[in-house]
Amino acid sequence: MALRWSKISEGPGTGRMILLAGLRYPTDRPMFAPAVEAAKARGMGITRVEFGFADDPAFMGASDEAQFEAIGEEGRELATALVDAPVVLVGKSLGTMIMGAMIGRMHPATRWVWLTPALKETPLLAQMKACAGPSLSVIGGADGSTPITRGAEYLALPGMTHLEFEGFNHVWTHPNGAEAEARSLKEIGRTLDQWLDTTDALT
Repeated sequence: MALRWSKISEGPGTGRMILLAGLRYPTDRPMFAPAVEAAKARGMGITRVEFGFADDPAFMGASDEAQFEAIGEEGRELATALVDAPVVLVGKSLGTMIMGAMIGRMHPATRWVWLTPALKETPLLAQMKACAGPSLSVIGGADGSTPITRGAEYLALPGMTHLEFEGFNHVWTHPNGAEAEARSLKEIGRTLDQWLDTTDALT
């Protein structure tokens, strides 16, 4: 089965960071900016994967189960299409569900960054239990999946480092506006830099 909803663009570099968009959140949106900056600072190549799920009426009108199956099939095909080498995967929301389907199919030294993971009423948590990590997870306190990320089961996932930012919702906006959002992205960037340095020795 060929890729159906994925549009892949690649840039040159040493090593590779792969950005996986959200349903309606492309990789040029703010939450991806810290990852892009970290990759550029390290001379890494950046692969951007945008998805066309939201533009497909059949997909959008399908049952949850059918949508989960379609996302899983796309993720498995994408794992086959991407480079077989240690990479850093960075997914947002739907992109994290794609990542869930890629677990066990990527290079063993792959590093996993879960931005606002789509855990509520999805198969993702069960899939993540099979991910050896290392993983970095970021979520907002007002996200619908936050009760799951606060649970012992999630925090005990293998190789998991987790950050929660008070007041942020799933699309990463905050009641205090742009200043709070900018501060959060700087903090995410600092943490991501440290995490990449720490986990680099594992690849």
